[in-house]
Amino acid sequence: MIEDGDNRIVVTYSDKRARKDRHNRKKALARLRKRLTKSSTVGAQLRGDAARFLSVDAQGSATIDADKIARQARWDGLWALTACGNEQLSATELVSQYRQLW
Repeated sequence: MIEDGDNRIVVTYSDKRARKDRHNRKKALARLRKRLTKSSTVGAQLRGDAARFLSVDAQGSATIDADKIARQARWDGLWALTACGNEQLSATELVSQYRQLW
């Protein structure tokens, strides 16, 4: 838990969430690769969340950047909750209370 004045940030890790994150990234990259086979121009590729994995050269051609993918993969399975107030609740209690909202 990180405390910053009245705000607290609780970060959790879940294997299930990590699998979901990997799966979603794999699907997004598959769609992006499919679009790149049709056109490598930037305008056609800047749709969707997978655009953050692109690198653009000086001529305006887009390619998939493996370093950007690896940097994103480091966050797989992590989830953060920002809490204001509720100083009496522990990190575990905050996460439990938030999950009950679903």
